[in-house]
Amino acid sequence: MAANTWLVIPDLDIYQTVFDRREINGTVVSQFQDVVKQRRLLMVGWIRPQFLARTTDDRNRSLLQRGLSGFVDMHITTDDHIAAATLSHKLRPMGGPTGPFALLLWAVAERFQASIWSRDRDWHRYRSFGCPVITSASVGP
Repeated sequence: MAANTWLVIPDLDIYQTVFDRREINGTVVSQFQDVVKQRRLLMVGWIRPQFLARTTDDRNRSLLQRGLSGFVDMHITTDDHIAAATLSHKLRPMGGPTGPFALLLWAVAERFQASIWSRDRDWHRYRSFGCPVITSASVGP
């Protein structure tokens, strides 16, 4: 099923880029702001603690926690795990990705008809296998 360009699941690399104060990427920050304002952002549960743990003090963690509170975690279901395992069995003979984290996120994205937003090269190799990955939140897959 084709991914819905309006629903976006940013991978951790996008969050890191958006909130990195040392190296600002205006394009990604602007796209992220648009996704948030348009309520297109979907967040998987394991991203929140990884991201909150990176804050440097209680004040920043509190601000970030409040900012992220409007985005409910998508629940991972047993069916998502089964779909990820099915993807693994399908892709393994073709030399495709078999990592459980990536396949689980892929399965969740498909369930929500969303696109995974990442600039990581590994994700983009998966596109040739049908993974709904985008490099920019302003365009579809």
